[in-house]
Amino acid sequence: MRAGATSLPVWPVAAYFGLTPLWWALGLLDMVLMPLAVAMGALLAARGNVRVPRGFALWLLFLVWMGCSIVMVDTPNHMVAFLYRAGIYVGATVLFLYVYNLSGQNVGRRVAGILTIHWLSVVAGGLAGIALLGSVVRTPTFYVLQAVSPGLVNVDFINHMVVRRFAQYNPDSYLGVAGRPSAPFLYANNWGNVYSLLLPVVIAYMLTLNRRGERRDRVVFWTLAVTIAISVVPASFTMNRGMLIGLGLAALYVSVRMAMRGNLLAVVVILGAAAIGGLAFQHLAGDRLETRLEGSGTETRGSLYQQSLDAVPESPIFGYGVPIASDNPDAPPVGTQGQFWMVLVSHGPVAIAAFISFFLLAWFRSRRLWDPVGLVTSTLCLVACVELGFYGVVPYGLPIMMTIAALALRGCTRPAIHRAPEEDPPERFGPAAPALPAVNGLSSDGAR
Repeated sequence: MRAGATSLPVWPVAAYFGLTPLWWALGLLDMVLMPLAVAMGALLAARGNVRVPRGFALWLLFLVWMGCSIVMVDTPNHMVAFLYRAGIYVGATVLFLYVYNLSGQNVGRRVAGILTIHWLSVVAGGLAGIALLGSVVRTPTFYVLQAVSPGLVNVDFINHMVVRRFAQYNPDSYLGVAGRPSAPFLYANNWGNVYSLLLPVVIAYMLTLNRRGERRDRVVFWTLAVTIAISVVPASFTMNRGMLIGLGLAALYVSVRMAMRGNLLAVVVILGAAAIGGLAFQHLAGDRLETRLEGSGTETRGSLYQQSLDAVPESPIFGYGVPIASDNPDAPPVGTQGQFWMVLVSHGPVAIAAFISFFLLAWFRSRRLWDPVGLVTSTLCLVACVELGFYGVVPYGLPIMMTIAALALRGCTRPAIHRAPEEDPPERFGPAAPALPAVNGLSSDGAR
């Protein structure tokens, strides 16, 4: 930070992640990122000296390629969907830059704490989804839109944003599939994706509290520990197999890292906790999971994946702008069964290659971090890439992924870039990768 420059306030990040119940109740949760991104962009511009990490050009390539694919959009409804997703992509980019450029004391721990508050809202929403299975809430935004343009609230895309459901539930389901908690999000898969990305961050935050040893921190630590145990209930009721894959991969990867350092106790604790969580999931999901598997449409999903691949040669440059209709009129559109397929179909192979490469590079550059937040965020950059195959991350998961990537990349740059002189150095479990010296006016992360 240049001399005399002001620090960025953390309130926009706290407002976005920390006020989830408010945005949900107002009917703004799916779109609030965009106005907050405008505020963050203004604060970044006013402060100046905005830094970016090495490899950020990959993400810019994705944004440019995604923007160019607008030429493939052919209907007004598709244009609305395209512009909405583009707004989320751009908003998440601004959020990434904002978190990456934050300065002050213990930024990693503070942002992890904010994400922990978000996780608590997710758990509360899941519990509410169990208790209020078939309930809906018409938000203030619903009534505003109804007064301005009654037809808008009948559009499914908009209706689901402003009429909030607590769970995915169809009492008339032929297969009798049980309801799946989804609040504060639209779908149970959104819940599972966000939960799997946030739970490791919560654990990392708990470890930073435990190391400080203050009484208030111990109270928070054990409160979160109890909440994690409780959260297994809504997690199981969502019947999210992808969530288990993501958490299992994270546990396995961190265990390998710990084993390489000879910390066998940590390996036993991590794998033991993972096993207990998996058994609890199986016990609580029980027959409901078997019923869902019988009617889960695995063949349909496989068919949509194949159709996604088959569609690429017909529009290999910019894709189709949006997901396309399936061969089966009763099936979801092609490109909606995971973010990988969404980007591949909508924007083409170059876009998805740039998208994934950015997060893989963030993992690779931060792979030697050993402080709790650094190790976890680095791990999640890798886990998120796996989950892209079966989870859509717009609009809920992507802002978390970009925040995680920003924290991971902050940790592998020269500390002086992001810390005020009085800031404490990050706590570490082991040595970090050596920082590169500044050369020709470039900072060690390659940013001017």
